[in-house]
Amino acid sequence: MAAFAFDGVEATAALTAALVHLMFNLFAVIVIFGLPVIRDLPPRGATWLANLAAERKIYAGIWALGVFVVLPLILIFATTAF
Repeated sequence: MAAFAFDGVEATAALTAALVHLMFNLFAVIVIFGLPVIRDLPPRGATWLANLAAERKIYAGIWALGVFVVLPLILIFATTAF
């Protein structure tokens, strides 16, 4: 929906990003649900993280910062450095 807020060159980039995002998500669903071996991993991982966060809230904060801040910064640095 946000891709439709742009026009011109920005619209092309926004629609391209939206299409890539859609394809990535569809491919992930096909892979995760298509392979019975890994089908159970997301719920088990979520349960494990929920139990860990129920014990100590700091673990949930560390995980969120690591996944949403530290990891993207590392990947951005890696792509610009090489």
